[in-house]
Amino acid sequence: MVLIMIMTETQLRKMIRDILVESRRKKRKKKKKDSSKQKSIKNLMLDKPFSTGGWPAGKDRGWLPNSKPVNVQVKDFLDSLGML
Repeated sequence: MVLIMIMTETQLRKMIRDILVESRRKKRKKKKKDSSKQKSIKNLMLDKPFSTGGWPAGKDRGWLPNSKPVNVQVKDFLDSLGML
């Protein structure tokens, strides 16, 4: 059985408008979440490099030879836990 649905112009416009409004809401939520994440990173001072161990004038890196900077490692860890 074939079901054919005929929509009027106003119904079609309303449906398109609803789809556009919903997509804008999703973008706003994502943007808000990203801005709050950046704010948290800045408040925790994870946007600035710091060194751990070794010489103070040494390279900014983790304890492994080819690892990321420590602030990036901490940020990634907190992000994976969902705390940012």
